[in-house]
Amino acid sequence: KASSNSNSDRSLVLLPSLPSNGKKETVYISGALWLESNLEFKIDSNVRLLGTSNKSNESYPYIYTRRGGTMMMTKSSLLNGGICKKLDYNSSAIGDQCKNNWKTLSNIKIYGYGIIDGNGHSGWYNSPYS
Repeated sequence: KASSNSNSDRSLVLLPSLPSNGKKETVYISGALWLESNLEFKIDSNVRLLGTSNKSNESYPYIYTRRGGTMMMTKSSLLNGGICKKLDYNSSAIGDQCKNNWKTLSNIKIYGYGIIDGNGHSGWYNSPYS
């Protein structure tokens, strides 16, 4: 289980290495995570944050984001930042439909010697996600 310690100014999310029981690394499996401002996200050595292979809408909900240079509704990523706070989405419109309604983030630090592994090709290119 990841730990979170916070004080008035900053939060720390720590993915620690656990006693091994003969294993080389500790693996944390997760769906989409949303970062917040004033956050430190540390992944210790011999730790892997692994994106779940469960590609359900609960694990990776649809969000409005940039994909391949185009703004669209698509599956969220393993790590996500700012999000559109108010959107009236029109799939035929061009450009950023969120305009000045983005939740912006600042003061985020992701560090450590662990690995962030989105779990490679997910099958999202196959129906019904294509």
